[in-house]
Amino acid sequence: MPYDSVKYILDKKDEIYHNYCRSWLVDEIFIQSTIATSSLFVKRLADTNKRKMRWNKNSAHPYVWRISDFDKLVTTSAFFARKFDERIDKNIINKIYNYISLEMKK
Repeated sequence: MPYDSVKYILDKKDEIYHNYCRSWLVDEIFIQSTIATSSLFVKRLADTNKRKMRWNKNSAHPYVWRISDFDKLVTTSAFFARKFDERIDKNIINKIYNYISLEMKK
């Protein structure tokens, strides 16, 4: 995220807390909602979904990414992926973390 949008969100932390303190799954919506309702940033929003998600058939829950999915995840154009669970496969989390750390050093 651009620095000015991060600063904007941090400056609004009290308002965000007040608006969402009794909400559910806030971590999945508060950034987007805060930016989207700001006249400063709304015109800069991309009209695309940069999340990599796969839903299980006949389930309300997303698929949990595993180590066997690593190549799919690092070759996607998505910025974020959901869902990871260290109780199911901690190796994928560690491998992505190490991959990103190496890429940032380039």
